[in-house]
Amino acid sequence: MADTIIERNTRADTDSSGGWAVAVVVLIAVVVLGGLFLYYHRGAGPALPNTGAPSGTNVNVTLPGGSGGGASGGTTGGATGGATY
Repeated sequence: MADTIIERNTRADTDSSGGWAVAVVVLIAVVVLGGLFLYYHRGAGPALPNTGAPSGTNVNVTLPGGSGGGASGGTTGGATGGATY
């Protein structure tokens, strides 16, 4: 009868550098894709001013007249009269 020889290798010949490489690649992908998502899907920006007013538009603003006296203390300047600009 033939003899059967069983060899068991009890040494751990594994290297974890492949796992670290996969973890780093996944982490970089999450950061890049998250940044792109935030860049393209962020909230609406501030409203732009309306610069398309037709030429010849006249805007009249009437300021209210100032009080006619009786002010106590040092008032300096201010709008007086009902000037139209």
